[in-house]
Amino acid sequence: MSKRKYNLEYIKYGSIAIEHGGECLPQCVLCIKTLSNATMKPSLLKRHLESNHAEKKNKNQSYFERLGENAKRQGLDKTGQFHQKKVGVVKASYEVSLLVAQNMKAHTITESLFLPAAKAPVRSLIGDEAAAKLVSVSLSNDTAKRRIQEMSGDIAEQVIAGVKNSKFGFAIQIDESTDVAKRSQLLVYVHFIQYNTVKTELMLSQELAATTKGKDAFNVLAHFFKENELDWNMLVGCTTDGAPAMLGRKSGYVKNQDM
Repeated sequence: MSKRKYNLEYIKYGSIAIEHGGECLPQCVLCIKTLSNATMKPSLLKRHLESNHAEKKNKNQSYFERLGENAKRQGLDKTGQFHQKKVGVVKASYEVSLLVAQNMKAHTITESLFLPAAKAPVRSLIGDEAAAKLVSVSLSNDTAKRRIQEMSGDIAEQVIAGVKNSKFGFAIQIDESTDVAKRSQLLVYVHFIQYNTVKTELMLSQELAATTKGKDAFNVLAHFFKENELDWNMLVGCTTDGAPAMLGRKSGYVKNQDM
């Protein structure tokens, strides 16, 4: 069978080309998975994108081009072998950072406690050579902070994409709370349909710099809607929890929304 050739237009499906074993193969810039030469056709590359990265399917071509360039700057050779060696190391760094975030610990704990604690049993049970490999896992304070920010941003993108793709619209629940520093925080939860399932996610968490009046909550939310290109016409319901005054018809959120 004749081998398929890569077309530069395939980048819009999130795929670049690598050379492996003497043949040209498509590689997804999102999951860095190398596909077979037989999938080197628009319909199959598009299927991979929509099936495995549904939240990214509406990204424009420049977005995938940037990811492709980033992969090159990170040192990916044409065979993808460099990445295959490093993917486990990077994954481990993200997994540790996720644990830090979930347990609300300081970022410095990764390097000061986690790495030494991991090396000790590995050295005792497997050996010094295996323990030495843990040094290649980047667990610095700055790295942990960056990983957590990246994961947070990716989750936010997935929620926004799910809200936009909800054909029945979405509803929001507004809550005003006070943190440990006694600062007012606006929390907005969103309810929407995704994959025939009702989902509830935290859509927005932001400090109210001015007052906690309804108009202040509306201004913050209006800016968020505009920034993320959310359609007000798709908003089918709004409730509050802990801040009923925010919805006041005369001076609260509802009045500002009707303006």
